[in-house]
Amino acid sequence: VVIIKSEGKFFSNGFDPQHLLAESEMSDEEVIAFQVQYAKILYCLQRLPAFTVAAVQGTAMGAAIGLLCACDYVVSVKGAFFTMSETKLGAVPTTSIPYITRRCTFIKNVYQLVLAGAKLPAEEAKSYGFVDMVVEEAKDLEVECSHMCDRMSLCAPGAVAATKEAVLNTVGVPPSSFMTNYIAGVVADIRKGPECKAGIQAVQSKSRPKWADTPIVP
Repeated sequence: VVIIKSEGKFFSNGFDPQHLLAESEMSDEEVIAFQVQYAKILYCLQRLPAFTVAAVQGTAMGAAIGLLCACDYVVSVKGAFFTMSETKLGAVPTTSIPYITRRCTFIKNVYQLVLAGAKLPAEEAKSYGFVDMVVEEAKDLEVECSHMCDRMSLCAPGAVAATKEAVLNTVGVPPSSFMTNYIAGVVADIRKGPECKAGIQAVQSKSRPKWADTPIVP
């Protein structure tokens, strides 16, 4: 489990405002290089072979929304707000747009967030789809993260990684013989692996699998 945390009033206010000002003086190649680098960060975060959690203790703005949308699970305090104000500055939101469109429940929610610059309280962000759980206070974030780690401690790390990769590779793709063969191949590889054998043995012996002997601590 990978947990992303922050401190203070803001979870993150996005890119440094000084950088945004500097971009107006950069060449197209420089701006593109920076945005592509940020996209690579989000890609690597989303593709981590582990369950990723964002614990949001304060307001998230701009590029930080993309960071959240690249995570597998987002828990936020009730008092946090979420906004993307790039269009109000005459700019286009970052290369995080593909992650936002995949995370939000409906395209109309994407429009409100990235086009209209809506400022969303945590409960509304949950209804939009990019916040999964809302808690009352910052201390409750630790409790929720601990609960999530307890649940993930029971899951085989290799199986989690393979399943996550399969989900990312097939989301939004229509079913086909190619997809069926791909998923079947993943299932076969994992089924004959040591984790699956250990898991079945644990069920038969009514014991805990070996990976659960070392709890994940947030």
